[in-house]
Amino acid sequence: MRQGSGTDILGANHPLSASIGVIYVSPDDDRKSVLTGVLTQEKLGRTQVAVVLPNQNKAFQRPGDFDDLKSVCSNLQAQIIFIIPSGPGPAEFARQRRFTVYPSLEDYAEALRGEEEQQTLNNRAAAGETLTGAETLASHRQAAQSDVDDADALPPIVTPTPSPEPTEVNGNKSSNGKKEEPAAINLPMNRPKVTTDLPTAGRAQNVTPARNTPNRSTGKITPITPAAAAPTGGSVVGRALGTVPPPPRRASSMRTGGGGRRPPRNVLIALGLVLLVLLLALCSVAYAAPGALGPLGSLASVLPHFQSAATVTVTPANPLVSNSYVIEAVTGTPNPDQHQVSARVLSQATPSQQKTVPATGVGNIPAVQATGTLIFSNGAFVGQTVDAGTVFTGKDGVQVVNDVSVFIPAATPGGSVGGATVSAHAVVGGSVGNIGAKDISGTCCASNNSIFVTNSAFTGGQNLQHFKAVSQTDIDNAAKPLADALVTQAQQGLNGQVRSGEKLLATPECTQNVSADHHAGDRTNTVTVTVSAKCTGEVYDQEGMQSLLQHLLQQRADSTFGPGFARAGGIVVTQTKVQNITNGNVSLLVQAQGVYQMSDALQQQLKKQIAGKSVTEARTLLKSQKGIADVAIQANGSTLPTDPGQIAIVLQTVAGLPSTANGTPTVAGGGGRRQRSPAAGAANERIHVQHAVFGGQAAW
Repeated sequence: MRQGSGTDILGANHPLSASIGVIYVSPDDDRKSVLTGVLTQEKLGRTQVAVVLPNQNKAFQRPGDFDDLKSVCSNLQAQIIFIIPSGPGPAEFARQRRFTVYPSLEDYAEALRGEEEQQTLNNRAAAGETLTGAETLASHRQAAQSDVDDADALPPIVTPTPSPEPTEVNGNKSSNGKKEEPAAINLPMNRPKVTTDLPTAGRAQNVTPARNTPNRSTGKITPITPAAAAPTGGSVVGRALGTVPPPPRRASSMRTGGGGRRPPRNVLIALGLVLLVLLLALCSVAYAAPGALGPLGSLASVLPHFQSAATVTVTPANPLVSNSYVIEAVTGTPNPDQHQVSARVLSQATPSQQKTVPATGVGNIPAVQATGTLIFSNGAFVGQTVDAGTVFTGKDGVQVVNDVSVFIPAATPGGSVGGATVSAHAVVGGSVGNIGAKDISGTCCASNNSIFVTNSAFTGGQNLQHFKAVSQTDIDNAAKPLADALVTQAQQGLNGQVRSGEKLLATPECTQNVSADHHAGDRTNTVTVTVSAKCTGEVYDQEGMQSLLQHLLQQRADSTFGPGFARAGGIVVTQTKVQNITNGNVSLLVQAQGVYQMSDALQQQLKKQIAGKSVTEARTLLKSQKGIADVAIQANGSTLPTDPGQIAIVLQTVAGLPSTANGTPTVAGGGGRRQRSPAAGAANERIHVQHAVFGGQAAW
């Protein structure tokens, strides 16, 4: 709901713009929000509030809705003006409850300008300014037209309550078997007529008749604020519209004796218009209640075009049509006969970006053991063996072991001792193993003192070393901000490829490609990371699906109600789910519903069928139609008018129906159990969805 002011219809510089409030009601607005808007406009000092009401709305659809507003308006200072398109329904209900109704804002604005023009003429006349003949005639026509409009206003009509058995009126039997007397109809009181003498029009040559006041829906506009007559007949800027004051009395120019002058022509015209208004009022009374005027009641028989109208209120029989379908979207050319809609596979890749960061990891070089040789001498006359891994301790406590076992030949009697050399290494790594030659010197192998051992110098021992290296955290921390930004960029690029009327089947799948010039643990001071991203997805023709659902639901409505029922509003898609993925085919389960009502063509056909029939026959005929639960007929008499144009059909809104605004299908991943609406009836129609496959798996 949107609120505005008189600026919307009269312009910003018009003096009445600030005194008028405008409320634009949306189809989904409830009555409480509209009433709140009216109260807000009154607090802003508006003296008239124009409520722009579409025919299809939730706030004011039944006669009782306007009754509630009527009781609220009794406590308001502002006048409520309705702007409703012509036709049966809300506009008729508002008129019956004495609300002022215009078919459009343009008609309302034209009426305001006409009232302002009339006020200007009256103020000029009250100030003593002589009006031209054309101006005087326009003033009288304006006042007479207001009287006609007031007389044409419809009286309040109480909406009949449906009874178990048809009840006839005006002399026919009711449900209890007793004959009922005709009910009296309360007629609206016409406002008092101005009886003061009309001013004599000044002589004018070639007088051009003033334009007719636009035809308005009901009586004249209630004054916006009390108007004070201006001292001079100048501009009306800064002066609000008000009730037209009676013209000032002027001294009669007619002589009382013989030879008096003929009354002025404008007086005769005004008197003729007053007589016409009285005649129209009598005709209205004669046809509303023929017995109220006695012999004049026979006037109804000589004016057939004044035939009383009838209102037929129809209560639909659950006009909600709902069903579940499995829609097919294909990446190729869709076939409408197979209930297919088109689909497209989208892909968006980004250029790679790099970032260099310092290495924060720590690497280690293990300690290195010193190596050398052990020299053995055997003084025994028998050869001996020293096993591998035998520990030898030097003078400074450093221990070494031989790498392999060694055989030491026997000594020669009277000759030299036997000898052998074997490789060895320090037990502990590091520079501590770097011992000098003959650090180990002495007998060994406790069980045999005939073996003597010494060593060469041991070298190559190095201590543990630390260095700066790349850690996996360095790579991840450098890649994450790049990846996040690039994925967002790829998603935006993918969304930019979606055309008008298309919709993504699901959230696009996005991948990241991260590489670095060094691996985790490499010895370096910096590392450079390179990142790129790619998103893929699929869209389907949402507008095509909406059209397909409308076609399918219309077929179901035709089979349920018969031809002649049209959709009221849009299709509501309550659920869209991915059912399964098989060999690249994806089934989308779609639940849709819509509200269907009698089309205008069917209403006209029914009007022709019941025209001239009795109330009972018409009610029986209508209740036999598919899609109609109940019928209430309101007519002045026991027979409907013979002219179908005098019959109005009002479709009652069934409580609890969902909004008919166009829904947007959404896709929920996974299978899910298919649920059917109770109104679905026959088995659901099944269609398949062709879906693109990426790398052997469907991308969603």
